Amino acid sequence: MLLQHLQDPEFVRLSLPFLGYFGVLVPALVVCMRSSVGHLIANRSKSLPTLLLGILLLTIATLSLTGTWFYIITWIVGDAQMYLESHPGTAITAWMKDCDLFTGAYVLVTEMSENWWWSVKLLNFVPSMVVFMWASAASSGSSTTNRVSIPAAGFLILGMLGAISVCWPLFLIQHVSQGKGCRLEGGQASFLLSICMALSVLSNVVQPYLAPGSVGFDFNLKAIHVLLLAPLLFKGANNKSGKTSKKTGGSSTSDSVRLLLIFLAGCSFVSFSTLTLDQLHAHAFDLARTLSNLQSAFFSNACQSSITLDYFSATTTSVLFMLYEVMAGEGGKKLGVWGKLCMSGVALLAPVLSTGVVFPLFLALIG
Repeated sequence: MLLQHLQDPEFVRLSLPFLGYFGVLVPALVVCMRSSVGHLIANRSKSLPTLLLGILLLTIATLSLTGTWFYIITWIVGDAQMYLESHPGTAITAWMKDCDLFTGAYVLVTEMSENWWWSVKLLNFVPSMVVFMWASAASSGSSTTNRVSIPAAGFLILGMLGAISVCWPLFLIQHVSQGKGCRLEGGQASFLLSICMALSVLSNVVQPYLAPGSVGFDFNLKAIHVLLLAPLLFKGANNKSGKTSKKTGGSSTSDSVRLLLIFLAGCSFVSFSTLTLDQLHAHAFDLARTLSNLQSAFFSNACQSSITLDYFSATTTSVLFMLYEVMAGEGGKKLGVWGKLCMSGVALLAPVLSTGVVFPLFLALIG
């Protein structure tokens, strides 16, 4: 059957976008995985907490890759089967011509308010993750090896094509292995970084109000990805050409980054609060019914299961990293016993208040 399809010029032509997608995803996964595992092995004798964290993060990345893509492949196969069943006698090329997997997936995770309640949690977290990656790009470390590191933009590309919960732990393995922590040493937040993060937040706000499948819906989705990636691409280009920000001394270099993180935490909190109140109001403030409805939304479709699992895994990664920083990282060295307890408490609030609220707040407090 496959050989017959390969002899069909139309099938080959329509396969090119799929091949292009996986032609970028698979190499990105291999390169990022190899870099992170290499850093983990090279620095295995550095400290036991760092080694244990790296092993846990690598395990999360592997399990998340398996879980999220199980649901994605299930959805793609099911979508093709449903199309062929509703169009008897139609060749697979007809489905390939009509399908838009990128937009179609987002339609399924935004069409109902309870679906969006889960999906936006991940979308609200990513800007703070990008700011952290941006700030860490120029920070100094104490790696015991001379291994080449993958730029943060490379990890984010993997996250956009694969899963955020795959790129995030892999990035942190490389980051921590280089002796870096939560220090905000990447220079003052650039105008590009600030405006892109603000616009990405705005894009998240308007996304559920755009008609599914419309030009505006599709444009906004692509805009979110471009806005998140652009600062890392330009940061990497500036670092490579030597045009890094000059530090002005004291804490002034990180103040603007800290303010940006607080802004993102505030926006995420407003989003979380209003969407949660909306869910409670829809069920007459019956907590049990609300929780049951949100639980049902998790299994409403394969795309929703994938993005929610993506969020759960990214949250687990973030909590582990924050606890590591408090107990064994650079950020926790300046904290006393009560400070460690308080910051650990903040980190453990992530599953309750959402990672988009807690992670940037944690960075702003400890960075």
